[in-house]
Amino acid sequence: MNLRLLLTINAFLATAHGLGFILLPSQMLAFYQIAGGSGAEFMGQLFGAELLVVAIVTWKARDFVSLGALAAVVLANLVADAVGTVLSVRAVMAGTVGAFGWLAVAIYGLLALAYLAVYLKKNYAATAA
Repeated sequence: MNLRLLLTINAFLATAHGLGFILLPSQMLAFYQIAGGSGAEFMGQLFGAELLVVAIVTWKARDFVSLGALAAVVLANLVADAVGTVLSVRAVMAGTVGAFGWLAVAIYGLLALAYLAVYLKKNYAATAA
């Protein structure tokens, strides 16, 4: 997968989930079978806001020409997605989230693997195959 496509997919997923958590926090929490309440909804909205940061950075990075800037975006996403994978697995295994928590595991895990592949190849040209 080329980096431009990976960044586009990442931006799309982050936008969809980010807006979902900002605009419909109780429904998003219920989808993942997380106990609601005003505190949980607020934290969900803050999570959504940060997902919008990811969405904007990954979308704009598609047009970066600086290999150093692209390398930073790739490494940041690799680390964040790897940590997200571990945290999501732990949450599912502990029963903190329901079965749909495996969706988070899949999203974070697949993104982490894709960014790892780009990182190991040092292929930061966004339009590279």
